[in-house]
Amino acid sequence: MNRTFLLLLSWLPFVVTAQDLTDAAPRNILYDRANAAALTFQTNGWGVGFDHYVKANDAYTFWKFNADMQFYRHEKEVKSYFQDPSARAYYYGKQNSFFVARFGVGQTSEFAEKLRKNGVQINKFWQVGPSVGFIKPVYLEIIYPSSSRPGGYDFVLEKFDPNKHYTDNIRGRASNLVGLNETKIQMGIFLQAGLRFEYSNQELGLRGVEIGATADIYPKRIEIMSQAVLDRYNDHAKNHFIFPAIYTRFFFGSKYNSK
Repeated sequence: MNRTFLLLLSWLPFVVTAQDLTDAAPRNILYDRANAAALTFQTNGWGVGFDHYVKANDAYTFWKFNADMQFYRHEKEVKSYFQDPSARAYYYGKQNSFFVARFGVGQTSEFAEKLRKNGVQINKFWQVGPSVGFIKPVYLEIIYPSSSRPGGYDFVLEKFDPNKHYTDNIRGRASNLVGLNETKIQMGIFLQAGLRFEYSNQELGLRGVEIGATADIYPKRIEIMSQAVLDRYNDHAKNHFIFPAIYTRFFFGSKYNSK
């Protein structure tokens, strides 16, 4: 995974252009701004976002400003179920939910022009910015013998504790809202580079797919999984402070002229 990420990241900035735009005939720019909503699927999570583009100093380059919310998972997360169908599925050993707000700035430049209405325009891009991590504790419904109903059981909401909670006394996950007031913030940065394939057949439409490599970097490990549970694995699994990923991002929006 890390080798694939590094190869793609090193390759992207040096992509050979499909055609030499410096010799192309000048185009009549119909727009200098664009907005797009986006849905991202990456190797360690998924997210949603918004992009804003502003024309730079030539017809083929735009500044890109974006805001994303990304939800991360650990590779050791395995979904578990209790026999009660009304119970929520949970991930045994998961200590915290981790989601990230990214605020990026970068540039996108065209190197393969859309030569016909139903063609594809290809852009390369890069961006960097702060990555604000939110760490929310996971609460579970734990089964205890009832003190008021002989032979019955009570469900108590508790944070996961590897010394007390096992698959035979966990009923399921509590609501995602439980523990929200205990959320902690961890500041980091992110880096991203990729290719955008835009194929809208509308003159001022914006629609396409983006593929690339990204990495969120933090000063310390983010405890998504309980380290006590990870230590039970033979591969010496750890929580991470660098989150590299390959991703695919679907976007749609519109172009416009601000003047």
